[in-house]
Amino acid sequence: MARTGGEHWLGSVSYEETSPGFEVNDLGFQTRADFRSLSTALQYRETRSGRLLQSYEASLYATTAANFDGDVVERRVSLLSGGLLRSFWKYSFWGFVQPETTDDRLLRGGPLTRKPTEWQLRSSVETDSRRAIIGQLAYEYNRNAQREWRHTVELDMEVRPASALRVRLGPKFVRQWDVDQYVTTRRDPLATRTFGGRWIFGDIDQSEVSFETRAEWTFSPRLTLQLWAQPFVSSGRFAAFKEFSAPGVFAFDVYGRDRGTIARRSGPSADLVTVDPDGAGPAVPFTFAEQDFLVRSVRGNAVLRWEYRPGSTFFLVWQQQRSGADDQADLGATRDIGSVFRDPARNVFLVKVSHWLGR
Repeated sequence: MARTGGEHWLGSVSYEETSPGFEVNDLGFQTRADFRSLSTALQYRETRSGRLLQSYEASLYATTAANFDGDVVERRVSLLSGGLLRSFWKYSFWGFVQPETTDDRLLRGGPLTRKPTEWQLRSSVETDSRRAIIGQLAYEYNRNAQREWRHTVELDMEVRPASALRVRLGPKFVRQWDVDQYVTTRRDPLATRTFGGRWIFGDIDQSEVSFETRAEWTFSPRLTLQLWAQPFVSSGRFAAFKEFSAPGVFAFDVYGRDRGTIARRSGPSADLVTVDPDGAGPAVPFTFAEQDFLVRSVRGNAVLRWEYRPGSTFFLVWQQQRSGADDQADLGATRDIGSVFRDPARNVFLVKVSHWLGR
C-alpha cells in the first residue's frame, strides 16, 4: 500500500512473508526464508529550485521482521537524504540504527544468539554529469556494540574522451574487524550448554581491494564493443579463536584464556591449530587448519555486438578468469593485484546469433 499522489509527501506500508520451506535458489539468489516483515516509509520531496538546491528529498524507513517462531530477527530505522545542487553536483546521505535482536543464522542451524546493536553511515558526492569527466566519491562506516567496525571507500570515475567512447574506473577499498567470523563446528556430547555442539569462531582483521574497469565503444549504431575487468584481492588475519558460550546471548570463551588450551604448529601441508576445549578434562581435542588467507582473482570479458540487419544480431564474447590464493595474510595492494595476472587463466569464447524471421 502506497500514497504517491502528493506534491511533497509520499508514504507506503508493505508486508512480506516467506515460509520456512520456500527455496528458489535454482532460479536466482535467495537471501533467506522463514520470515515475516512489515516496512513503512515516509518521504518528503521538493522539486522547486531554491538558492542552493534544484531539488532534494528525505525519507524515513522503519522495518520489523520476525521468523515463524516469533523471534524478532530485524528491527531497523533508516534515514535517506539526497539532492541536486544548482551546480549540478549531487549528494546523498544514508544511515540506519538497528537495536539488538535475535540472530537465528550465526550458528548455521545451531542455537539462537543475540545480534548486537548496530549502526551505519554512508555519504557520497557526485560531480556534474554533463561534463566529459564525472567523479563520485563515497564513504561508509559501520559499527556495532561489540566494537566490530568496517570502513569502505569507493571512487567512481567516468571519462568520455569522445562521443562514441566511455570509460569507467571504480577502485574500492574495504577494511573491517569482526569478532564473530565462523570457522567450524565440532559435535561433542560433553558440550551440554550448547546442546552437544562446539561452534568455533575467530577474530579477523580483513582488507579488500578491487578495481572495476568498463569501456564502451560505439563504432556505429549497429556495431559496439564492451570491455569489463575487475581485479580483486582480499586478505584476512585471524587473532583469537573461541567458542560460542551459551544460547540466547552474544558471548564467546576464548581458548587459552577463558577455557581449555590452544596450540599452533606447522604441518607438512598446512599450518594447524589444535584445541583442547577443557584442558585436562575428558573432552577430546580437535584440530583445524590455520585460517589466515589471501585470495586474488580477476574476471573480465569483451563483447562485440553487430546488428547485421534490423532485429538480427551477432555476438562474439571472450571471457577470462584468473584466481590464486596464499595462506599468508599479507595484503600488498599493488603487488597482489599485479600478481593475479600471472595466475593460470581460464578462457571461454562464445558466439551467439539471433535472427529476426519476420519481414
